[in-house]
Amino acid sequence: MTRRLEIFAAGWAKPDDVWALVGNPRRLPEWTDVEAVEKVDPEPVEVGSQLVLRHGGQAQTWEVTTFRPRLLEAVTVLPAGRLGVGVRVLTDPMGSRVVLAAAFAPADRLASLRFLVAGRSRMRRMFDQWSQGAVQARTGGA
Repeated sequence: MTRRLEIFAAGWAKPDDVWALVGNPRRLPEWTDVEAVEKVDPEPVEVGSQLVLRHGGQAQTWEVTTFRPRLLEAVTVLPAGRLGVGVRVLTDPMGSRVVLAAAFAPADRLASLRFLVAGRSRMRRMFDQWSQGAVQARTGGA
């Protein structure tokens, strides 16, 4: 069974400024806990681009599945299962809204149980932190 999670945050930054941050995989270390972006191929990003991200000391390969104005989605296969993550930027009365969503398809029952016990709350905390950071974007990351 696929497990889903969605978090959003609103802030005063302009939607275009937020998208300049979250829509550029090279800038992931600025607003997430990705340590480094080792590869984006091809660039500029498009559907099918491969992203190699260093997270938690390990390299993870992601494939971009959706890339259109203010929407980026990518998937990776982990030992515990398949994980898809998306980020969308919307106009909000405050200025902008960032929506982070994830879908996790566990590889087995044990992975499903681990996600329910610890993974979901950990992902929720990360997404909350990331979405808050994203809506505080400034043009050019300044």
